[in-house]
Formats: sequence, C-alpha cells, structure tokens
Amino acid sequence: MKQENAPLPKNFEARVQDLIYNVDIGLGSLLIKGGLYLFMVLAIMSLYWLSEFWGLKHDVAMDQAQVARQIMADGSFSTKNIRPAAIWLFEQHGADGRALMLRQPDIVHPPVYPWLLSRLYKMMGDAFDPGRQVRAFPPEQWAIVPFGNVCALLTGLVLFLLARRFFEPRIALLAATLYFVSEVVWANSTSGLSVSLAGLWTILAVYSALLTVERRNEAAAGGPVHAWLLPALATALFCGLAFLTRYSAGWVAVLVGVTWAFLIPRNGWKFSLGLLAAVALIASPWVIRNLQVCGQPFGLTPYLALNFNEGGVTHSFERQVTPSFENVGRNLQAKWLTNLADFYETALPAAGNGIVVALFITTFFFRFSRPHVQVLRFGLLAAMIGLLLVAGLFGEETARTFLIFWPLVICYGLSFFYLLLDRMQVTIPIIRAGLMALMIALTALPLIFTLLPPRSGYPYPPYFPSYITIVTPMLNQDELLCTDMPWATAWYGDRSSLLLPVTIEEFYRINDIKKRISGVYFTSLTRDLPYVRSLATGPFNSWYPIFREMIPLDFPLTEAFFIGNRDQLFLTDRPRWPQR
Repeated sequence: MKQENAPLPKNFEARVQDLIYNVDIGLGSLLIKGGLYLFMVLAIMSLYWLSEFWGLKHDVAMDQAQVARQIMADGSFSTKNIRPAAIWLFEQHGADGRALMLRQPDIVHPPVYPWLLSRLYKMMGDAFDPGRQVRAFPPEQWAIVPFGNVCALLTGLVLFLLARRFFEPRIALLAATLYFVSEVVWANSTSGLSVSLAGLWTILAVYSALLTVERRNEAAAGGPVHAWLLPALATALFCGLAFLTRYSAGWVAVLVGVTWAFLIPRNGWKFSLGLLAAVALIASPWVIRNLQVCGQPFGLTPYLALNFNEGGVTHSFERQVTPSFENVGRNLQAKWLTNLADFYETALPAAGNGIVVALFITTFFFRFSRPHVQVLRFGLLAAMIGLLLVAGLFGEETARTFLIFWPLVICYGLSFFYLLLDRMQVTIPIIRAGLMALMIALTALPLIFTLLPPRSGYPYPPYFPSYITIVTPMLNQDELLCTDMPWATAWYGDRSSLLLPVTIEEFYRINDIKKRISGVYFTSLTRDLPYVRSLATGPFNSWYPIFREMIPLDFPLTEAFFIGNRDQLFLTDRPRWPQR
C-alpha cells in the first residue's frame, strides 16, 4: 500500500542546488577548508624535513636510537655506549665491571621513547645497513623523524580541541596555526629527541585534567562518578608516560596537581596527592628495575648534574673511571647560577615566538573570568619555574623540555591578544584579520629564515655515517672501541664504544684491568678543542702527544689511519684496513 506522506524524490535541479549549498557553506565547505589547512601543515612539515634534516646531530638522540635497537634485538634495555662512570656505579652495587664492558643495562634514559622506537624498527625490518644510505640513515629517515612529526601533528590537533573547549572557540584555529608555523616545533620533531612525544603526553594530560574538573563539578550536581573517574585516570596515565619519556617532563604532574587542588571543590588537594601517588605507581616498575641493576632509583641520571664543562671537556663526570666528588657543592652552585642566568634570558623566549611569550607573561597582570583558565595559568607557572631551577643543574638538554609547555603558552598569549582587540574595539573585519595575519607572520619568521638559503647540510663535523662506517667494521662485535663520540659509533656502527677518558692513565686502567681496547677513534670533537686551554696544558694534555702524531712507545695501539682530510684519527693494534 502506498504511503500518503512519503517524501517525493528530489529532481535534478534540487540536487544540484543542494550540492552547491554544501560546497558553499555546508559540510562540503568545511571539508574543503579542512583539507586545504591539512595540506598546508603537511607541506610545511615536508619542506622542513627535506630541507633541514640530513641526519641526527644530538648525542642524546643517537644514544636513545641505539638503545631502541638493543630493545628490538632482544627486548633488553641495554646500551653499547659504555660510560666509565656507569661501570663505577655498577661496581658500587656489586656487579663485575669486566662483564659490562661490551654491553650494559641502560641507566640514563627513561624507557617509553626507546621502546616505541623499537616497535617502529620492527615494522621496518632489516633497515640498519649504512651502505643503503642515500641521504640519511634509513631508520632515521623512515622511523625516527616520521614518529616525531606525527607527535607534533597530534599535539597541534589536541591543542585545537583544548583551546576550542576550555578557552575560546575563536582562538582554536589561530592557536593551532601558530603552533604549526613555529620553527622550534619542527626543529624538535626532526631532532630525534623525545621532546615531541613528551609534549604530546603533556597536552593530553592537561586536556584530560580540565575535563576531569568539568565532569567532577557536574558529578557534584548529580552526575555519574565514572564520567570524571575515567579522565582522571587518563590524566595520571599521561603524566606517568610524560615522566617515563623524559624525566624533566614530570613537571606536568605539578601543573595538573596545582590545577586540581584549586579547582576541584573540597577534595582538590586529595586529588592532587592521588595524582602524584598514581604517577609514582606507574613509574615504580622502572624504578625497581634501576634499583636492581645499579642501586639507584633513576640510575646514572642524577649524577649527570656533575658534568662540568671545564676546558672544553663535555660529559666530564661520565668519563671518570673513579669519579671524584671533591668541591662538588661549590662547583654545582657555580654551574647552577651560571646556567640559571643564561636560561632566564634564553630558555623561555626560545620555547617559541617572543611576541606570544611576552603576551603570555602579561596575562599574569590580568584576571580571567573563567576559573579553570585562571588557575591553570598558575599551575603552568609553577611547573615552568620548577623546570627552570632543575635545568640550571643539568644544562641545555633539560632546558629544551620547555617546549612541552609551548601549546599552553600560545593559548594564553592569544587569549590576551583577543582581549586587547576587544578592549581597543577593533571591530572592522579586515583590520582584525590583518592583525591576526601579522601575528602569524611574526611567529613564522624564524621558520621562514631557517628554510631560506643557506640551508643545513650533513652534521659534519663530527657526525657523518659514511666516515663512521669506515672505522667500525674494522672491529669485531666482541672488541671494544674507545672514542669521543660513542653514541654515534654505537648507533651507526653497532659497536661497543667506550667514552674517551680525560687522561691516558685512565685509558690504561681500563685497558689493563677491565677490557682490552682494540681501537681509539678521535674526531673533531676532541681534535678541534682549543690548542692551549684544552690540549697542550688543559684536561686532555696527556693525549696531546698522540694528537701531534707522536705515539708513546708503551701505547698499545700504534697503527694510525686518517679519515676526512686528517679531521679524524683512528688508532688500532694492527693494520685492519685494506692496503692502498
């Protein structure tokens, strides 16, 4: 039976009109604009990648990459970057240092980032042959850098959602745009460091924390408990993952803790203490593992504050066979004050665009009407101050963590920017659009200048895989290489690499007692040090005769091989290279 009220089918003209409407102002318009925006972001990412990435240039990035390879190989968090100070710490715990000279448990890096990289390596298959390199080492090109870029893209997406829901919908798109045109975002996403991943956990933790507050207040008015419990558990999980990705990113727990303490009625401080307890619980398996292998909850990491840059010597504490703790307090104080002064001027401005940072700082002289926006700002300030104080002890690598707070800085800076526009009664659309375009252009200037010529090339000196893979195949897997860049030879050459001791006497102690050293590889990291202050009369003066090619008679490695127009020197016990 025919239904009387059945809708009549649309004719051709009506369907065409619906299509035009959708393309003009409907769903089709939204999809086209979204597609064009996504194309712009992917174009920026690809251009930066192709223009600026020619290989890893941070020692921490290479170190974590080679740890990830060990995880992929046998599931163990181990390293071939052998630090003399780590051997000392293992021996303090009762281990036999001689058994740890080729490979040892990694006690420097937290586990999440290397573990995720190892999963990506598994998906790549056999891609660790440096001979296949065209432009960059394949795992860097197809695993490490894409992973960092994906983390940056997801962070921008969550930033958009966070700004739209908890700040003002009108700033959401502009906030995401400023994030994607920030040079520091793409520089860190292509660096191979864990900053981009830690930033993703941070923005997710803040989003779920604010959602918890919102749902908790609704539950107080009769809403279901699970509505706020699930985002609360997610907040704790993301804070724990941030801490286990980058120890310094654990300050996000302080950010969230302060926010919950003042925004959740009656039981706010209990929620904050519960968050800290949950983060400690999440981190406890890793802490227990470190206690078992070396007796310290965070391994060698706290001792890295004792790395002092004297006479051009980097990683000074890690190089010591028997570390000295003389005048540690005075040296730490001097280092902390010096770094604190430098970071105060550079760390926060370098975390993004100076104009946005200036607007963010200005917001502390203004009171926001929304309680969660008002309180979150002070939690952010507490976390940033805490990170600044710790970075003074550990140096630039820790200060780089400031980037994880850049999305929130953008939100507050733009909130104040729109407030100024409203107070000045800038209502003419073309003027408002022009001011927004100016903000985008000023934020994008560092990115534009970076992409303009002259562009980056290979990070040489000292890192060039083709040179490294000339040296490392000369040694077998059961032989030990000593070098001033063990993170690079362990990553590109897959060889157990001892960090070069400061003195030749410590070299003899390792060679004679711990493990016979089959080769010493000097690069421009050492050979380019100041002639007088570092080599002739400074910390490396005992190596000075070798740098002048006057090898002592009692030195066990007498065969020399130069690489890169005499930039690099390889010494070994016998001729291991093809006769030329």
